[in-house]
Amino acid sequence: MSTSTSVPKVYQNANPLLYTFRDDNTGIQPYFIFPLQFLFFDLSLRFWDRIAYGTWYLPGELIQIELAGYESIRKEDYITYTYLWLTSHINVIYVMIPFKGLFSRKKPSDKKLLNIKLHEKAKEVTFDLFDIIFNCVPLIAHTIWYCIIQSNCGSGANSSTWNCYNLFGYRIYNYIFDSYTDFAYSFISKLYFYRQYSYALHIINQRKGTFRRIVSKTIFWSAFVLSAITFIFIGAIILPYLFTNVIPMVIIYAFISMIYAYVVTVVNLILYYYTAITGRVFDLKSEKIGWIKTQIKKLRHNRRLVVSFGIRLFPYIMAIMFNLSQYIYYGESFWTALTREADAREPADYFQRMSQAPQILHTILSTI
Repeated sequence: MSTSTSVPKVYQNANPLLYTFRDDNTGIQPYFIFPLQFLFFDLSLRFWDRIAYGTWYLPGELIQIELAGYESIRKEDYITYTYLWLTSHINVIYVMIPFKGLFSRKKPSDKKLLNIKLHEKAKEVTFDLFDIIFNCVPLIAHTIWYCIIQSNCGSGANSSTWNCYNLFGYRIYNYIFDSYTDFAYSFISKLYFYRQYSYALHIINQRKGTFRRIVSKTIFWSAFVLSAITFIFIGAIILPYLFTNVIPMVIIYAFISMIYAYVVTVVNLILYYYTAITGRVFDLKSEKIGWIKTQIKKLRHNRRLVVSFGIRLFPYIMAIMFNLSQYIYYGESFWTALTREADAREPADYFQRMSQAPQILHTILSTI
């Protein structure tokens, strides 16, 4: 491994292949791209769920709300609570919709506790075109692309089995891992719904016309099979690096995870004690402040959603942990490794790479 002065500092005491292939799909995005990428995927899925299912909630959040609802209903309270209304005179049903007021702390006798509405169309949360077009195809295409370019690793200077193994992981964890975890979150959540409501989905499909039933089943099974392949195929690639790179770095740099958990905890405490905050800080009477108070009030009784956000953002921390292994394993010091990882995300270098046509395609694939 060369430590010549001709090699920039960011590549010294690092996996030498990061320098060898510095212009070949190893450049990583600056930190400020993280929230933009997360929001892009999150809002895209929420808009789709709003259009397709009539809710702004993600499938995993619906599960959290459902579980919170079970806990809020005491056994001694008399309440009729069902998922489905399968009676002969109802033509269409909702399999899962957010129940307005269901999880408030009011007594079950309150009329607003359960507000179930039957709509003109069935809105089941299930595998759909979004999974095919925006989840599976980009992920599989990008992963296959990296598998193909990885075949050139052996021709690089300082190449070895260990160095090439780490280079592949570096690419996967910086451009695949974050999108994959969002996909996996949605995939597992939809599996839960399918398991819970498979019979109801069958009843709904039986009520559709022949053509609509065929199209619906084709889309469902295509999305389901492709999602399962994506989950297993990419998961099998990602898994070994968890044990060889990520988990050791999480242990070594435990203070980073602890700080992150502390921030999530503080946010939850602020939401829990929102009354004191809204009473002192948000005393001004304005529409904007009123909107903020309303959102905080909603989140107070759904703090699991905040934890869910924290869990979904944690993979970005895990990607950073993997990068640290590319310096720690190659002789860099504890604190300097953090500096080198940050230097590799220089915004000027990133936008210079973005001017290249292949990098633009690469960035689009990694974003969606």
